[in-house]
Amino acid sequence: VDFNLYRTQDVAAMSTQQSDHPASKMVGEWTSPPKLPPLPSFSDGPYTGNGDIGLTWGGPPELVTTYVGKKDFWTGVFFRGMQRRWGMLLTATILWDAPALKGLNYSARMELGSGETSFQFTNHSTGFAFHSATFVGQADTPKDVNYFVTKFSVDAEPLNLTLRVQPGNPAVSSPTYHPGKTWGGAYGTVGVWTSRNNTNNTGVVVNPYQPGPGAPHDQVNDTKLTVTLTAAVYAADGGAEPDVTVSVNPDTGFHTLVLALKPGRTYALVCAVACGECGVSDSKVEAARLAGLVASQPDRDAARGAASGWWTKQWESTPVIKHFSDEATKFYYGALFAMAASKRAGTVGIDRQGPFMTQDNAIWPYICNNYNLQAPYYGMLATNQAWMLKPMLDRVLKSVPYFQQRASKLLVNVVGVGMNGNDVPPPSAFGSYDGINMPGHIGAYEWMYDGESIGQDAGQRFNAPFTAMLFVDYFDFTLDLQFLKESAYPFLRQTVDFIESYVTNSSDGKGGAYTAHIHHGCAQEMCPGQPANPGPGESKWQKQHYGDTTVDLAFFKLALRSAIRLSARLLVDTDKRRRWQALLDHLAPYTTTELPAFAGTYQDRPPADQDPRTVFALSKNYSAKVRWNTSQLTQYAIVYTAPMYPATDTDVTDNDELRSVAVRTLRNLPTVPYNGAQQVWNAAVRVGYPPIELVDRYQPFLEAGLKAWPNFRVDFGSSNGMENAGLVDGLNDMLMQSWRGYIELFPCWPKATAGSFEGLQARGAFTVTAKYSANDGASADGGTIADVMIVSQFGGTAFMRTPWTGIVPAVNSSGGGFVSMSHASQFGDGVYEWVTDVGQTYLVIPFPLE
Repeated sequence: VDFNLYRTQDVAAMSTQQSDHPASKMVGEWTSPPKLPPLPSFSDGPYTGNGDIGLTWGGPPELVTTYVGKKDFWTGVFFRGMQRRWGMLLTATILWDAPALKGLNYSARMELGSGETSFQFTNHSTGFAFHSATFVGQADTPKDVNYFVTKFSVDAEPLNLTLRVQPGNPAVSSPTYHPGKTWGGAYGTVGVWTSRNNTNNTGVVVNPYQPGPGAPHDQVNDTKLTVTLTAAVYAADGGAEPDVTVSVNPDTGFHTLVLALKPGRTYALVCAVACGECGVSDSKVEAARLAGLVASQPDRDAARGAASGWWTKQWESTPVIKHFSDEATKFYYGALFAMAASKRAGTVGIDRQGPFMTQDNAIWPYICNNYNLQAPYYGMLATNQAWMLKPMLDRVLKSVPYFQQRASKLLVNVVGVGMNGNDVPPPSAFGSYDGINMPGHIGAYEWMYDGESIGQDAGQRFNAPFTAMLFVDYFDFTLDLQFLKESAYPFLRQTVDFIESYVTNSSDGKGGAYTAHIHHGCAQEMCPGQPANPGPGESKWQKQHYGDTTVDLAFFKLALRSAIRLSARLLVDTDKRRRWQALLDHLAPYTTTELPAFAGTYQDRPPADQDPRTVFALSKNYSAKVRWNTSQLTQYAIVYTAPMYPATDTDVTDNDELRSVAVRTLRNLPTVPYNGAQQVWNAAVRVGYPPIELVDRYQPFLEAGLKAWPNFRVDFGSSNGMENAGLVDGLNDMLMQSWRGYIELFPCWPKATAGSFEGLQARGAFTVTAKYSANDGASADGGTIADVMIVSQFGGTAFMRTPWTGIVPAVNSSGGGFVSMSHASQFGDGVYEWVTDVGQTYLVIPFPLE
């Protein structure tokens, strides 16, 4: 063996190699205007943002519209006939009104590498053309005042342009939201401003909270918000300032900027956005002041460079991957772009569509704690984006006292009046429990009344354990011990306190064995009035008879295991740890059911692919064969897949029989359930679903999706928006997994496909790089795994399953030669461990070499 082939200096050289990041070359392109009209959800048009404000574009050349959103601009909205939800308001729209551009060739570009969006409208026969390019000011922590700049010009012929600056989107009227108060004015002789607030015309906040008997009055939200947009036009070429006419529409009060563009000149529209009650005393003055600060060309050039530099730095922090198809890679980086454009430290940590709406009242404007809150962040830790998750966790921690109060006064009723057209009985006392219980929904500022008995949990007892999973993951990936002590473990501990006080025991009647049951649970929204026509012996309120739901069991077990592990690490709660382990050992098993031959099939699955055998049931009380295949039950796939993902349970993954049940369940669920493909895809990757079957199942959706969504924001069946980013973790897990406590390379990979990744994060704060070549080699699935490199951020012991069948790995350190390693017997055969040093890079190679 020639160990000199793997000298220390070679390892160091590998660790400093830089690759051109794939995202820097990705461009969304349009040759026709976006197809979707203004929507209360994500558009198919270009978009960009800085984590606080977001811009989205739509419309034809003669009336391009810039939609401006701001993450902290929320108010109450009407929902299903009740004023009861929080929702984000659209700040403003800017209409680029230029009739002479009608009929010109359309071209738009959205650059992921720089975050810029540009347009070009051209008459190829005459050379007449209009050009524009927009960037948003960037910072790691957005300021109270934000800005964006659009440079624009015209070729060959003059152009009359009117810029209409409007609060909200007046073109879309809806009885389901209150527009609030709006006003505007002129900004000097070059610009205009418009303001909008979240109150009604009498100055009263449109408040969704309606206090009931015993309601905690401090949950009433009286946050008054006023957002101002200032827009001004300047010269961008060093020439004389343009002649701008400011006018007012007497009917609407909206202001406009009118100017005549000259060929050979370049102009800049400088816009600033400020929130009057978000830390700025006078939003109009502050927005105008910032517009003035970026009025000079040197200032704008510096701002543009800083914005582009922010995105360069952001992409350098994300992994470089080559996935099983170009479409998978594009979706991966498109999802990361959407998250980076809508998240920042110091901003509101709650949003469902991002600040990218094109009208008010987003679809499902509030955030559900049964999936929508957590799913966008599934893959962010493995992609080195822990900073995206932190604002959401901080928001959750603010309401812990409320969660404690809820647990102590838990009520029976769930969901509320009007759900699915059924009347729900009035709430009644249910019980008093320890710890915390999270409600069904969350808003930007407070937990709101929404017809659910003071924000009741919709019968979903797994909301807090589900959220606790992300607290635990944050620590496991970052090893932030202070966060563990002060935030993650206290939240987890109170979650488990509720679990311990909530479950009930049933004895075998002989004074021996017992089983711990989860009573009165609800599987996501599978509770109120569903089914509308109950079967024999079933109550109309089937929710009251649910027990041991699959999703409750999965998350309760995950919370208990995490509490046992982390309490031992912190050397606390020794007495509780024994009780938690006993409870975990006695929790009821998952319920399965036998499926009959289906009378109908899902549109996206041919009959031959459906496997009518044993699958997971919703709960022990709701396993009727005929009901499993109804759209109401299977559209919420997580109620069946939670033991596979995200609450991955080794009792399922490590048991041959239950793993087979898991795969059958996944094969019979819709390929793209209502709440997104990640509910099936991510679960499939962790339970041994055949990789080539998985690729064949989803590649057509990737291809069709990217054609329909040039902005890479593929709609994978989730009308709720950002949750689709959760699919990033399924793509991560195909390349590398670490949830078992050790690193596993290409665990679910199609053997005939090459792939690679640089910089994926593993639990334990390790950064991992590896390459898979599709040929006849030594690995278990027929390819060759090489260039395996692990960087230890904080030291500690690394655990890794050998990627080479029958071959023990050897580890060479950049700090000085080979290191001692041993078999990690606690993980079974094939897993090895070695002690790492802080900041060191380790090259893992097969030993012996031939």
